[in-house]
Amino acid sequence: MCSWIKQEDFVIMPAQKKLKTGESSCLEDHIGLALDGAPPRSAVRQFFDRYVGLRSSKDDFYFSHKRSEEGVVATLITPALGDRHFEGMQCSNDKSAEQSAATVFVQDPEALQIAACLPPPLATLRKMADGYHYRKKQLALKGLSTKEVAEEILREIYEKLRDRGCRTALWDGNL
Repeated sequence: MCSWIKQEDFVIMPAQKKLKTGESSCLEDHIGLALDGAPPRSAVRQFFDRYVGLRSSKDDFYFSHKRSEEGVVATLITPALGDRHFEGMQCSNDKSAEQSAATVFVQDPEALQIAACLPPPLATLRKMADGYHYRKKQLALKGLSTKEVAEEILREIYEKLRDRGCRTALWDGNL
């Protein structure tokens, strides 16, 4: 059991059928996101999906382009991250320019710091919550529906993650 989750808070069954073979059932092992492991544009999408807690949209980040005879420069604009701007190098086309701006983002010290503290993906949390059999029974005895039980367990897990130092756009005051 994870060191920061107390036995009285949750009982996690060791065999969780929905987790992939070899995948840890400890929440601590799923905290953070390595930005250097994917193409920069994909890493930006993954970052914001986890930072906003849902599938990110143009409200969370988007690219702005400046065109000239020499080429195009893209700037990654991040409303969900305090409206910061990450300008890339001049490139020959939009896609390359966006890749350049995304590279600036994935090398940014603040983005790297936040990425290291991102909560696990919601799908992973749902899979793990399935193993909280004892807590499910406690909540069901209080008269909560199956959906309410699942939502309450996810809320409790998120609060534990927040207490553990995880960061989201909401907790950082950016939503």
